[in-house]
Amino acid sequence: QDAARSFDRPRRMRPASEPGKVTAAVTFGAESPLLVFDGNGFIHRAVHSGRVPQAGRESACAGVFRAALEEVLEIRRIFSDPPSIFVMDGGRGWRAEVYPAYKSGRPEETPERVQATIACRTTEACMERVGGNLLRVPGAEADDVVSIVAARCRETGTEAVIVSEDGDLDQCLGPTVSRYSVMKRAVRKASDVSAEYGSVLRFILYKALAGDPGDNIPGLAGIGDKRAADTLIRRYRYLV
Repeated sequence: QDAARSFDRPRRMRPASEPGKVTAAVTFGAESPLLVFDGNGFIHRAVHSGRVPQAGRESACAGVFRAALEEVLEIRRIFSDPPSIFVMDGGRGWRAEVYPAYKSGRPEETPERVQATIACRTTEACMERVGGNLLRVPGAEADDVVSIVAARCRETGTEAVIVSEDGDLDQCLGPTVSRYSVMKRAVRKASDVSAEYGSVLRFILYKALAGDPGDNIPGLAGIGDKRAADTLIRRYRYLV
């Protein structure tokens, strides 16, 4: 509870309007940078961290929750405890409707997935109870919500740091939006993406051309990662 209360409630949070739906009020244009945590990513990192007890499902899930929040607090200290929001998945929603094969082929029930699912629900319940700054939109994945918050930050000139290991979120970067990697302990900026791909827009094109096997999203037929990056992005820069 102490960990959850550390999220800046007075400036950033309003109570949920209905059971099971958690909302957050984000103040754009504030002087302090906004930390946007990829909540599900932190939960899954904790599951595979090796620091979680395995003496039973209940104790393991509590350990996942604790390990994730401890890491969140550490990162907040690195950035001098700025306002923060913790974004969680609200379901696959529109993605599965548009593309039914989205993420198909993944195992539905493994001990790790069960732990992560229960830990996610525990996180949401704790945050909602003590006023933590949780943001979850029914029918939207955390990536969707993070990208909307990032877009709003770019529009308003609000400095924001996305805290995630998910490189796909580099599509959200801009003059005031960067991404912090916990594993690398480094900040990735839009200029870093531009140095590698030419621009953030070219990175988005690269992702569209190459596809994403992890989510079962095919790219353009006959175009793999190397050809998408080397031939279609760097050589033909007029594409974007």
